[in-house]
Amino acid sequence: MDVEFQTIANSSDSPHRQTWAIAKRESQRARQLRLAMNHDGDVFEHKLVAIAFAMFSFEGFLHYVGRKLDPAVWQDEQKFFKREPYRGFHGRLKWVIERCELSPNPDWEQAVEALKIARDDLAHPKAVDRKATIIHPEPTLPPPPTGEPWRQRVDALDLDAALIFLEQYVRAIDNAARAKFPDAAPDYLDVLESSSLFSTRTTEPVKS
Repeated sequence: MDVEFQTIANSSDSPHRQTWAIAKRESQRARQLRLAMNHDGDVFEHKLVAIAFAMFSFEGFLHYVGRKLDPAVWQDEQKFFKREPYRGFHGRLKWVIERCELSPNPDWEQAVEALKIARDDLAHPKAVDRKATIIHPEPTLPPPPTGEPWRQRVDALDLDAALIFLEQYVRAIDNAARAKFPDAAPDYLDVLESSSLFSTRTTEPVKS
């Protein structure tokens, strides 16, 4: 008589893993091109992608862990996070940190703020009107004028360091959530790197 088995899988997934993978990949490409020292335009574009997707990942993680920590609050999170002192992105972060009783860390906080400012520059741009005459030796289009504040912020951002601090921040929140709320803590295998959709699997014979 053949024996049949059933697998019971508890799965938990969030797009923040995929967006984090993109951020890491684009950061690596920017670093490689920067070392080649002849692809400044490409470096800038890869850096922009990495910044945007790093913040997508971090915000996605806050939503995900928030629902684990207090499902009732996140059932109507749009309404809850419209009020002070938990208004907006910084309010969501503040709420998660308070729930986890995580100690402040200036490096982590500054990294998040620098990435957020750069991302906001892209999402909520302030156009700068300018008129300029550029003298160039060849009949091709010259490079666009530089010096816009948002470009300067992106250029000045140490992306590699920011992503390291961001990852440390996420893992610290994750560890604190697991320790403080073991029954409601995030149930995925790895907060950022795991590609598995299943956090636990139980395989057992099917009773006939």
